[in-house]
Amino acid sequence: MTFLGPPRTPDDLFSTTQEQGRVRAVLAAMPRREAELLLLRSDEYSYEDLAKALAINAVSVGTLLSRAKQRFRKEYVKRYGEP
Repeated sequence: MTFLGPPRTPDDLFSTTQEQGRVRAVLAAMPRREAELLLLRSDEYSYEDLAKALAINAVSVGTLLSRAKQRFRKEYVKRYGEP
């Protein structure tokens, strides 16, 4: 059996669960396409795959992704303060 690090404490698990809830809440408050773009990119979709999956121009993916990241950060900070 291989361990990836020290055992996680209940506080670590709570913090992780809390952060996941925050991320879900922020994504839910965003326009759907931007949230989908961020989620698919977090799953390591390439720009080309993102364009196909969301039926958008491949040339626009970088700009749209940058805007989605900015909107996510702005909404996160507004709700929860600086991470």
